[in-house]
Amino acid sequence: MAKSADLAKFRENYYVASAAASQNARTLALAGLAFIWLFRPKEGGIESLPGLLYVAGCVFVLVLVLDVLHYAYASAAWGIFSRYTETRLQKMPGSTYQEVKIEAPEQINWPTLTFFWGKQLALFGGYVVVALYTLLSRVYPHCIPR
Repeated sequence: MAKSADLAKFRENYYVASAAASQNARTLALAGLAFIWLFRPKEGGIESLPGLLYVAGCVFVLVLVLDVLHYAYASAAWGIFSRYTETRLQKMPGSTYQEVKIEAPEQINWPTLTFFWGKQLALFGGYVVVALYTLLSRVYPHCIPR
């Protein structure tokens, strides 16, 4: 039997879960880069990385870039929307902020959601590539240049 709760509680659960997912994505992307650092060839620079590790490294960097874009866009979009709304409300005679019901356009969150889900999918893809490298280097070591 499902428990009933109000919409605010559902929203709070969503915020907690998405914040944890973002924090975990950041941590796991850095851990992926550490994995690549540990298993890199001891000699040579980035050019000597096996192709799969190079791809995985690029994907983990992409995860971190998407993470920054996720929060930077959300901060800018909601800051601009809040200031715009506040300025508009100041022009309304005789009303206080608490009296006015404000509806935000749903499109304001679309880029935020795109960056959020993009980073989650990229993280998954990066670890698939790491798993593929790990498997191939164990099963078919002659296929992985050292």
